[in-house]
Amino acid sequence: MKTLTTAGVTDPSLGNAKEDEVRQAFQRGQGALEPYGYASYAKEKPQDLAHVHGARYPSVVPGRPSRGTIGGFTLAVSMCSPPNAEAFE
Repeated sequence: MKTLTTAGVTDPSLGNAKEDEVRQAFQRGQGALEPYGYASYAKEKPQDLAHVHGARYPSVVPGRPSRGTIGGFTLAVSMCSPPNAEAFE
């Protein structure tokens, strides 16, 4: 995450921004868009959709295509979430 946020390709606050803040930064041309934000982006800036493209996850097994996750790619628990044992686990 540090490499991405310090490479100049996205807003440096990406690592601690809330989802809608990330989407808004993308719409200003200052960020990376996560899939959840596509519907909002399409509603607010439909004229820009021709410039929005996705990339596959990298493959981890040579010779086999990558596979994306169902839903999000959650690597952490948000500090805004209520604390609970299941989230920590």
